[in-house]
Amino acid sequence: MYGFEVWARDVLAVAAAADVDTPALVGSSTGSVACLVATTLQPGVRGLALIDTPIGLPRRDPGGSAPRECGYTPPARRRSAGSGCSHRAR
Repeated sequence: MYGFEVWARDVLAVAAAADVDTPALVGSSTGSVACLVATTLQPGVRGLALIDTPIGLPRRDPGGSAPRECGYTPPARRRSAGSGCSHRAR
């Protein structure tokens, strides 16, 4: 089966082939989920930028516990952007 964990391992293999030990990963759309999963497979990931990330993941999480370990909160439980923030737009 070819899923997010396989894609994540491919991302890390590209970084290794480029001789990058602590990569900063950037993923767009579905690729952002692969990069998120990659951070759980290699603790040395230096940075993570997620662009146009899917709002929700499928019920059966293809990344195992990766989203939870990386701080993913399902949309229904997510706080509004303004709560807990001391800066307010004028």
